[in-house]
Amino acid sequence: MTSHVKNFSALEDDFITREIENRKHILLAAFTASITKPLQELQWEAIATAAKKLSTTPRTVGGIEQRWKNMITNTKKSLGQKMNFLEKKTGGGEAAENLTNREERMLGIIGKPAVCGIENGFDTSAALNGKKLIILLQVGFDLQIVF
Repeated sequence: MTSHVKNFSALEDDFITREIENRKHILLAAFTASITKPLQELQWEAIATAAKKLSTTPRTVGGIEQRWKNMITNTKKSLGQKMNFLEKKTGGGEAAENLTNREERMLGIIGKPAVCGIENGFDTSAALNGKKLIILLQVGFDLQIVF
């Protein structure tokens, strides 16, 4: 008989998010002379040890790390659905749900993915309605006009 690990609760998910937010300068940082793999592993172990107090289900370091990766994936998926809905021109379909507070916090931790584009940017492939697009580029001391 195989044993099935109980799903993570919302309380555990919030705890993991909070702990990673508090330790992101170590857990999500690139390796350096002071940020090492053993230091990161020690932080994951501390999170797993503390998480064991929240649940009767035993949580492992690998399980906590995998849950965090799954939460990131789900958050990016929710954000993508929200962005796709906002970009629809026809207005059909159901509205995408707003991001949860946890998802907003997670985006604050990991940063918004590149799919979000540049704030206040414009789509260069959009129709210009017969108007010319003039872009001024400063190269060294010369000013170049690109059409």
